[in-house]
Amino acid sequence: MSIYNRLNQYAIPVAYYALALPEFSMQMHSHHRCEIMCPVSGQCDVTVGRQVHRLKERQFIFIDQDIPHRLQVDAAMPCVLLNLEFVCSSGSKGVDLGRLAAGQDDFRHFLERRMPCLVVHDPGKVGYALKDLIDEMEKKNPVDELLRDVLFTRLLIELARSFSADTTASGVSHVRRAMQYIVEHLYEDICVLSVANAVGINHTYLQKLWSEHYHCGIMGTVNALRLDHAAFLLSNSNMSIIDIACHVGYNS
Repeated sequence: MSIYNRLNQYAIPVAYYALALPEFSMQMHSHHRCEIMCPVSGQCDVTVGRQVHRLKERQFIFIDQDIPHRLQVDAAMPCVLLNLEFVCSSGSKGVDLGRLAAGQDDFRHFLERRMPCLVVHDPGKVGYALKDLIDEMEKKNPVDELLRDVLFTRLLIELARSFSADTTASGVSHVRRAMQYIVEHLYEDICVLSVANAVGINHTYLQKLWSEHYHCGIMGTVNALRLDHAAFLLSNSNMSIIDIACHVGYNS
């Protein structure tokens, strides 16, 4: 179940693997589990919806429940991949996500972002945390639940920390690229999705970044820029109001 649903307070790992994949291709699918994939070496392509993410070493991808995705590994670039799937539920076993969010700011901020899919640079700690958890789950039968939960908690914290660091570093860059695109295409048919596609990130995520930087929505900024230029033309040209409106992108 979704990690972002507050009713799903507990999370438990249910499936995992550490595999060397010389070549691999799966069908598009979805499931009621969250998933983390992290290449140890080589590279792989993870298609989520219509977007293809190329993962290399020091990167990982998180996918929430019920998000269609597929994994592909090209024979020209084999991959060693770590994978973990976990379920979030209203039960009483596993890692208490509410308690973790209450005591760990980065994890709380991660939940607040509500990203159905995210690709993040890994400084190394996510990969190590994932490997340690998988190694321990492979050794124990039955699984030592306490140690599993400790290692899984560590993984979730490192995931959230990497996401927080990556967001801080890349957020300004994303906003600047979005603003550049808006300025260059101001008088064309612009929408939030077209701007996000040009930048190469999720439109919901871009909206949040934009709001944090400018304290308004993307289309609010577009309209303000268009009106500023229209006001300038009204005062400094002989164009009619209708011509000015059409010129700055208001066609009705």
